[in-house]
Formats: sequence, C-alpha cells, structure tokens
Amino acid sequence: MLSKFRIAVFVILTISLYGQNLYSQTKEKTLSNLKTQKEQLIKKNAQTKHEIDSLKIVLKNLDANLKKHQKKLYILKYGKKNGIRVSLGSIWKGMTEDMLRDSWGKPDRINKIKRKWGIFTQWYYGEITYFFKNGKLFEWEEKKKDKKG
Repeated sequence: MLSKFRIAVFVILTISLYGQNLYSQTKEKTLSNLKTQKEQLIKKNAQTKHEIDSLKIVLKNLDANLKKHQKKLYILKYGKKNGIRVSLGSIWKGMTEDMLRDSWGKPDRINKIKRKWGIFTQWYYGEITYFFKNGKLFEWEEKKKDKKG
C-alpha cells in the first residue's frame, strides 16, 4: 500500500513540477514578447517624433511661403502701401470691406442697413465691431471687459 502511495505522490509531484515548468516557460515567453513589443514601440515613438518635427519645419516653411505670396497678391490687388498694410493685418479708417476681409478673414457676423445716404454696415470680429459707410471703414469699437475684484 505504501508503494502505491509513493507512486501517487511521485505522479502528483511530477505533474505539478511539469505544470510549474510549463507555466514558467509561458511566463518567460510572454515577458520576452512584451519586452520586444516595448522596444518596437519605443522605436516607433522615436520615428513618429522625428516625423512630427520634420512636419513642423515643413509647416513653418509653407506658412512663410503663403505669407510671402499673400503679400504679393495684396500689393497687386490694393497697391504697395495698402497691400502691405493688409498683409500685416493693419486696420485704418478708409480701408474697404474687401481689405478687412483679406486682412482678418471672414467676420463672425455682418449687419447691413440701407439708408437714404447709402449703406451702413457693421462687421463683428469677437469683441470688436467695425463700422462701414458705403463700403469704407469709418470707425470701430471694442467692447470693454468688466473688471471684477
């Protein structure tokens, strides 16, 4: 009877050791795979950062090129003095609605009223309102922000 017990214990220990060995091998293989994936991700991350930096340089160059060509376009469209002013985003009394749109982009909102003397237009850019009479800027106003404290 003792010998059957020893055989049973031996079989159980052998199966247990085999299971632990199999688990250990699986764990090591999984750990190795995770380390490999981590290394690949680190390399991919470095490549992506390099690509982003390269694209930032391309974007900067394209932006500079666009500004240069816009300036040339505005000079052709409005003459040298006003074209330069439009390209710099300047605002001045007497500028046209087209000049303001080219300089600042499309307004948030436009109100247009027809009067006996002509057309009165208000252009809204955020907190600033520009007033035009017959297409020429004659005034602007910025809303005052409330000071709390």
